[in-house]
Amino acid sequence: TAHSGLDLTRAALSLSGSAGASHSQLQALTGQSAAALQKQLVQLSSQGEAICWRKEGRMWTSSLHFEALIRACLDRAAALHAKNPLKPSLPSGALCAGWSDKLPQRLVARVLEAAQKKGLLVAEGDGLRLASHKVTLASDQEGLSRKLLEAHTSAGLTPPNLKDVLEELGVSSKEAAPVLRLLCEQKKLVRVKDGLYYSNEAVEEILDKVRLWFSDHEDLDVGGLKEILGLSRKYLIALLEFMDREKITVRVGDARQYRGR
Repeated sequence: TAHSGLDLTRAALSLSGSAGASHSQLQALTGQSAAALQKQLVQLSSQGEAICWRKEGRMWTSSLHFEALIRACLDRAAALHAKNPLKPSLPSGALCAGWSDKLPQRLVARVLEAAQKKGLLVAEGDGLRLASHKVTLASDQEGLSRKLLEAHTSAGLTPPNLKDVLEELGVSSKEAAPVLRLLCEQKKLVRVKDGLYYSNEAVEEILDKVRLWFSDHEDLDVGGLKEILGLSRKYLIALLEFMDREKITVRVGDARQYRGR
């Protein structure tokens, strides 16, 4: 009967495993005519139980086996992302290693296609990534370091408020702290006070101007520093206190004297 034929075909597909079977192999397994088998495969396909993954050569696999391959592929992607959180995507060779061993190339390609059609995998650059995988600036310390340095270097003598920079980058001050510390250790940024960082070049420029001022002035006050740098008071006070701390100047009354450095 047609029904037992359908069961036979279903069982044959199940037994064929992940790699599935060709029309002629299924015919040999079920002992049915080519026409009867074709009719059953079309029926199983329309019920979502079988997949023809290669029209030439008429290759079939059961949907359960096919879904299992998609899951194995996604598990592999998740493991690779966890290992390399800063890599935006995975080369398909690495992504297919393991689960695709001994499988025909065309079937592997179909699994990747199906995962993309379902929106589970996304093409990115030369590779693929899980739809849920995003490289954030917080996890990408190199990227964050570059962005923080850019924000401060481009601002010259009037560096931005750190809070504004972090807000724009979508990073918390806790996430940024180790990166800022490293930038200061690398002598790329200089912490002038809490939340106020200057690029190293800017500090060098300021100190050169201050040394020049002291070559023909006894002392330096806020007015004098404004004359040299033309900055607003909030920067000037912070810079004077910074120079005191760094023992470049010493405070005498309202003014500073040069300690030399």
